[in-house]
Amino acid sequence: MENNIFILSGGQGEGKTTRLGELLPLLEESGIRTAGFVAKGSWEGGMRSGFTLADIQGSVEKTLCTTQVTDGWIALGRFYFDPEVILWGEQMLQQGILNRADLFVMDEMGKFELSGNVWHPIFDSLLRNNKSLLVTVRSDFITQFIEKYTLENVQIFTTDDDLEQIVNRIRTALK
Repeated sequence: MENNIFILSGGQGEGKTTRLGELLPLLEESGIRTAGFVAKGSWEGGMRSGFTLADIQGSVEKTLCTTQVTDGWIALGRFYFDPEVILWGEQMLQQGILNRADLFVMDEMGKFELSGNVWHPIFDSLLRNNKSLLVTVRSDFITQFIEKYTLENVQIFTTDDDLEQIVNRIRTALK
C-alpha cells in the first residue's frame, strides 16, 4: 500500500484553513473517515500572532502558539508553542489510527516541520505507516516540503479549486 498525499495550498492568509473547513464535511458526507486537526491563525497589526488548534469537528479549541513569551513553551522563531497542545494534536492523529481513519488531516505544515519541529515527528510516522494525508502547505513551501519528505503520489489543490472536484479526486485515490 502506498501513501496518498493531498496538499491544499495557497499563500499566507489566503484561506487554506477556511477552505479546509469547507472541505471536511464534504469528505465525511462522501464516506471518508477523517482524523486530525485544523490550525486557525490569529492576526495582530497585520502580522500573524498565533494559532489555535481545533479538532476537525471544531468542538474543542486550544491555543497552540503565540508570539507572547510563555514559560514552559517551546520557542521557535518568534512563536512560543504549548507542548501539551502539540501532544494533544498527536493524540488526535493516533486516535485516528485506532479508529481506522481513511484520511489524516494536518493543517499548516511549513517551516517548523521542514526544520524537524512541531508536527514533523507525527507526520513522518504517518508516512512510514502508509497513511493517506491531507495537509495544508503554503505555496512557497511546497517544493521544499515534497523534497524533504520524498513524497510521491502527491495531488496539489489550491484554495480556488472546486470542492466537489477535490472530494471526487480524493475519494477516487483512496479506493
